[in-house]
Amino acid sequence: MIDLDSPVATLMADQLSKRTKLVDGLGLRTVGDLLHHFPRRYLKTGELTTVGDLRPGELLTVVGEIGGSDQKSYRDRRTGRMAYRQEVVLRTDGPSLRMTFFSAKQHIADWQARRLAVGDQGVFTGQVSAFRDQWQLTNPKLLIFGGDPEQDAEARDLQESLKGLFPIYPLTKGVDSWDLQRAITFARTVVDDIPDLVPAALRQRHGLPDARTAMDWIHAPEDYAQVTAARKHFRYEEALVTQVVLARRRASKAARRLPLSPARGWPGR
Repeated sequence: MIDLDSPVATLMADQLSKRTKLVDGLGLRTVGDLLHHFPRRYLKTGELTTVGDLRPGELLTVVGEIGGSDQKSYRDRRTGRMAYRQEVVLRTDGPSLRMTFFSAKQHIADWQARRLAVGDQGVFTGQVSAFRDQWQLTNPKLLIFGGDPEQDAEARDLQESLKGLFPIYPLTKGVDSWDLQRAITFARTVVDDIPDLVPAALRQRHGLPDARTAMDWIHAPEDYAQVTAARKHFRYEEALVTQVVLARRRASKAARRLPLSPARGWPGR
């Protein structure tokens, strides 16, 4: 049985490299650590993301729409064989971004063309770069909305958990946002017991969701109202835990200051 105290390895037993990055890079050693690694912001899946000033090298995640998609062939200088590239223009609520997908085989190139059709919308993640005065998204990962069966397994896993808002998590070097999101989604499905640290009476008084609902809303919200309610729950939870810790510290200090009773040999008896 997997619970909040289980090591992250129980979720990613066959993914040593990815597991190591989560543990060493983000300090997420237990399933509880993973589930309490909350998103720092969200993207609305129903509208194009507003993109402001771009900086080469930054990691960018946006909701965008494919505004252009052209397949071109060329001869690979290394192999001498025909190869293919799909040149895509991604529209945002701001500057457009260019993406290029390379294929060595015609059938793979045709698959790229089908999944990158003009007008399709989705979530796109990649590193920003500039080439010939045009912004590019290099090595992009993508999730096309609509549950396209031709998407890869990683994208399909994310599609199943996608709601009205797409979560963006705090990251560190070497940690992939999609791997992190998939691990958190899997953890939510296998952990049955999420204890309610906030008493029911207090939750009812302040209109707070229970712990399980708050956990689902913080990671896979339908709207910002769910995000607000979930964050409020966890603020109360954090405050209660802090109060308990401080009360224990005060009790421990008070016990150390108590004089010995006469029965135990109080000095001066």
